[in-house]
Amino acid sequence: MRDRGPQQQLPSALHHLYRNGSIMLQGAKSRPQRAWEGRRRIGLFVLLGIGGFGIVAVVLGILLRHHDIWGLAVVFGAILAFMGFASAGLMLLIVQLYRYRPIAEQKPIVLNPHGIWLRGIGPIAWHEVQPPVYKWVLTKHDVSGKLAVMPLTEAGQARLNRNPSPNTLLVGPTPYLRLQVPYMMLPGIEGFSEADTVQLFQVAYGLFAPRYPHPAGGPR
Repeated sequence: MRDRGPQQQLPSALHHLYRNGSIMLQGAKSRPQRAWEGRRRIGLFVLLGIGGFGIVAVVLGILLRHHDIWGLAVVFGAILAFMGFASAGLMLLIVQLYRYRPIAEQKPIVLNPHGIWLRGIGPIAWHEVQPPVYKWVLTKHDVSGKLAVMPLTEAGQARLNRNPSPNTLLVGPTPYLRLQVPYMMLPGIEGFSEADTVQLFQVAYGLFAPRYPHPAGGPR
């Protein structure tokens, strides 16, 4: 469904959900995803700058080889160049490993009695999630910070993490020093703020979780 303006999106979506008992909305990059991509770009530029500065130091050291400082400049520059470019290469590798997520973020979001579809996977059954909350999530190479999430129940965690796959990381990030995904990160929705998305999922959870405590199906 498409509405005329952002201010009408949430009321219209709630009305549609109450009236029809289900809703489909266009996905978009979430705030945490956009912030993570911004940090990666800044980090990549910084690392490339460090590597470039190291190359300059090496060249200056060679040009000043008749001075006592040349050896130190060459060694120092070589270390900086290696660290900068190696770290930038590692970051580019991480970007490639997660290249599927920005595409998945654009996929439709569906909420209905059988569960939740998001980022191209679903349904995630309502008995496998808890109501939306904000959580501080710390990760090493993934989306982190204060995230809007639906914590997974014990049943949800057990089934989701039983056979990890790339789809597992589409449900949510793995916190630092943990091996399992404990949260379903809320998606971005076109025309919605993060607060609007949280409210929509709160309403949907209130509608469907008590009425359908054990729907069939799960992430595929």
